[in-house]
Amino acid sequence: MFGESKLNLVLVVGAVLVILIGWQFLMPVFFPTPERPPQREVTVESQTAVQETGVQQAPSESVSVDGSAAIPVLERQAAIGASDRIAVDGDRVRGSILLKGARFDDVVLKDYREQKEENSPNIVVFNPRDTEHPYFAEFGWMPEQGLVLPDSDTVWQADRRQLKSGSSVTLTWDNRQDLIFSRKISLDENFLFTTVQTVENKSNKTVNLTPYGLVVRYDTPASGLTGMFAVDSEEFVPWGMFAHGGVGVLQGAKQEFSYEDMQDIEEKKIPSDDGWIGITGKYWLSALIPDPNQAINAEFKHSYPGQRDRYQVDYRWQNPVEINPGGSKQVSNHLFVGAKEFNLLDDYEGTLGVRDLDSAVDFGLVWFLARPLYYPIDFFYRNVG
Repeated sequence: MFGESKLNLVLVVGAVLVILIGWQFLMPVFFPTPERPPQREVTVESQTAVQETGVQQAPSESVSVDGSAAIPVLERQAAIGASDRIAVDGDRVRGSILLKGARFDDVVLKDYREQKEENSPNIVVFNPRDTEHPYFAEFGWMPEQGLVLPDSDTVWQADRRQLKSGSSVTLTWDNRQDLIFSRKISLDENFLFTTVQTVENKSNKTVNLTPYGLVVRYDTPASGLTGMFAVDSEEFVPWGMFAHGGVGVLQGAKQEFSYEDMQDIEEKKIPSDDGWIGITGKYWLSALIPDPNQAINAEFKHSYPGQRDRYQVDYRWQNPVEINPGGSKQVSNHLFVGAKEFNLLDDYEGTLGVRDLDSAVDFGLVWFLARPLYYPIDFFYRNVG
């Protein structure tokens, strides 16, 4: 009898230790003090423009073209105010969409702040290209030879000037070659933008176009080069946990490339029958989610234009979309820009049909303990505090 009681005591103590240890891993991930924006200095002389225009027609099938013209560095609000935009005022995000290029380059999280104080600035995720730390996403079409398609210089016409949660904005553009392009952009109640691209073919010949999406981030965040631990002011990344860089689920497996990895490989191409791809920080994620029924070629890449690190993740469909004369075709693309809330990412897996989006939340080497512990911890946190 005494031996059984002793065994029970050992089991209870062991369970408590597991919970306490698991809590140390989960607390910084799910109930964090948000990371501070990077404070790296960038000089105007070192700036180099990179045209994020869809795709160059090269054997490498890359989804970007690097240029060399110098660009100025503006204050964030000055850059936003100097361009024609659609205002975004969602339930949990605010910002704007640049009409030139239909680029997502201004996303601010309403319910997350840099510090705990109520007057602390909100977390900024995306920044325009001509600011200090550009970070943005866009979608488009790869062309056949000789076709004029919308690119980063295209100025779209909008049917309204504001996008709210549950509403949509439609952009249109005529290439003057009998192709009419439109993009219907909508926002849900959280962090998900949906872009439905439509092409209307008024010509007398069949057109083949390939959809693509990309996310670009300039400059390496202060805590972006990580070993086992990352220390950036008060920021701590638990042992064995991936926190910064390129991430995705491709070929049925999670793909992780730290900023340092991306610098080393320069370019990594991965074909996949489905999946998603993005750039992650410790708390925030930007993820491209293509049609789950379409095979894609995904890519992680790094370049160094104008003495600046430039990180890009992108995808393109493996098979082009065929648009017959007098016909039209449309494709849907999703962009997640927000906090890595595990339950929310898990919900999107079902609604979007995307595989393992919640794996963007990394539980570290002890995931087999930490992940099961998350659910009771989250329950008590929400109901007890």
